[in-house]
Amino acid sequence: MEESQPPPGESREKSAAGIEKAEQELVFYYSRTRRLERASPAVRELNDPTPVRRPSLFGTLTATKPLTFLFMSVVILVIGIFITSYFSSRNDRSTLGGNSLTLSAMRFEGSSYIVIKKTVPGKTEAYTGIVDIAVSVYVKSGEAPPGELPLANRRVFFSPEPEEEYRITVPFEAQELLFLMRAGEEYLNLRIKTE
Repeated sequence: MEESQPPPGESREKSAAGIEKAEQELVFYYSRTRRLERASPAVRELNDPTPVRRPSLFGTLTATKPLTFLFMSVVILVIGIFITSYFSSRNDRSTLGGNSLTLSAMRFEGSSYIVIKKTVPGKTEAYTGIVDIAVSVYVKSGEAPPGELPLANRRVFFSPEPEEEYRITVPFEAQELLFLMRAGEEYLNLRIKTE
């Protein structure tokens, strides 16, 4: 028994018509709004078409309680470091003859030890030569001095080196010392607290 086969052109026409008919019969039940109604809030936020405002730096640093605590700790720590460094390094800075001077003093067993650090700022022309120093106890205006004020005279030599350090000792101690320095024709009057 032989089956009769339709001619080749006819079968193609029928099969194409069948596919078109099948595609027309398909019904899709996809609704994005219905799907998002049942989704979690995070998924709804991701699919929200409204523009999202980017968080600021402060908002990011304080988004949660632990981050807020960490941020405040860092701020307090930085403020504490600035206050400590400001009050702990109470060296008096000044200039004499184009040289930048930093002076510090310390008391120990009836004597005062003074450190003078000289630096030449940049490539400017600075004074070189003999510097006369007179050191005394500082007395506030309106106060009577307790007897005769001690006075110590010292002499140092500023060389052309960019950085130098001089250490001098005076045979008395006080909470504040008064300095008078002379370099050539230029004078410098300073008051320094001792540690």
